Amino acid sequence: MSKAQEVLKEIEQGRILPVYVLFGSESYWRQAIIQRLRQQLVAKEWEDLNFARFDQDDPEVFHLTRTPLFGGSKRLMVLEDSQLLGGSNRGQQGRMEAIRQSLLAYLERPAPDCCLVFNCLVDKADRRLKVAKRLAKEGFLVECNPPSTGEAVAWSVALAREAGKRLDREAAAYIVEGNSRRLQDIKNEVEKLVLFVGDGKRIGLEEAKEAGAARSAVIFDLTESLTAQQSHKAVSSVQFLLRQGEPPALIVFMLARQFRLLWAAKAEGPRSKELSYLPRFVVERLVKAAHHASWRYLENAFAIMVELDYTIKTGRGEPARALELAVLRLSAAAQRP
Repeated sequence: MSKAQEVLKEIEQGRILPVYVLFGSESYWRQAIIQRLRQQLVAKEWEDLNFARFDQDDPEVFHLTRTPLFGGSKRLMVLEDSQLLGGSNRGQQGRMEAIRQSLLAYLERPAPDCCLVFNCLVDKADRRLKVAKRLAKEGFLVECNPPSTGEAVAWSVALAREAGKRLDREAAAYIVEGNSRRLQDIKNEVEKLVLFVGDGKRIGLEEAKEAGAARSAVIFDLTESLTAQQSHKAVSSVQFLLRQGEPPALIVFMLARQFRLLWAAKAEGPRSKELSYLPRFVVERLVKAAHHASWRYLENAFAIMVELDYTIKTGRGEPARALELAVLRLSAAAQRP
């Protein structure tokens, strides 16, 4: 099994495999791999004939890989929303098993001038499947999951370098933290900062704070308001995020992560491994907030967050309203001895 970052480097170097099966929760990696393959394999003047997307798994694709090519280009075929690695309903299981068997047969003699990509929208591959085992063994299985904080920081620094800027690691960590390691959001933030500094060559923490990542700053303010028992300020922070168009589910995710960081700060202090990639001023704020939060409060907070997450995901309440009520409960919990 390969990692998305490794595969992108290999494609850039011209080492292209006949089959790629993508899975994992980071859509940025998926689209980057498909786009890079398209650039490397398919001549622009022949794209209409030698590049094809399928909305789902189609058994006809194996026959099409053997049809004559047009021009001096190679062929790229992408099967979107593939169920190859699992996720199909009962009615499709027989059909999917036939496609898996066809793929196993195809792997014995893949078409030399065609690259086949299965874009599987599952976070994990069903490793019990025979086809998954074979794909992993051959290196055709590609994991497209979010990077670690350290990897995301290095990636954002490299993005800025490509644009001719030097992004300080502390500023990069601030951007990564503010965008919850979502690569497309990080990329957008770096591109915005490149424009923001203009002719300047260096992007420091102050520039990053001044130009954006407002979501992260508000989440910090929200957490501090809760631990300081300032319910009115906490609700105002949530309402600000909602007015900015932030999805309630994303706010819940980021708030839950803040509580995990608070727990780490309270348990191990500023040297906690969990906090090691955060900017110094962020760690200082977390440690200060953790000092005001009791263990009982943090336990209650996790329970409230789990309940809120369940409410939103199951549609048992209007998300924005459920979030505001949960924030009031979190603030009330901080007032209990």
